[in-house]
Amino acid sequence: MQKKLITQQEELDRLVFKRTRQLEALAWHLQSVSENEKTELARELHDELGSILTASKMDVA
Repeated sequence: MQKKLITQQEELDRLVFKRTRQLEALAWHLQSVSENEKTELARELHDELGSILTASKMDVA
């Protein structure tokens, strides 16, 4: 009985380790996607604002 419990505990430990690695990979991926989206949004806002300001400057001139 004790040997069976030890085997089950080892199996559970391996499963926990595997799931922990999967969660770490998922967290890294989500962080990466979030940073990429922020970068893209910043780039779009910069480009749009730049063109609007340029057009406004030309209208004023």
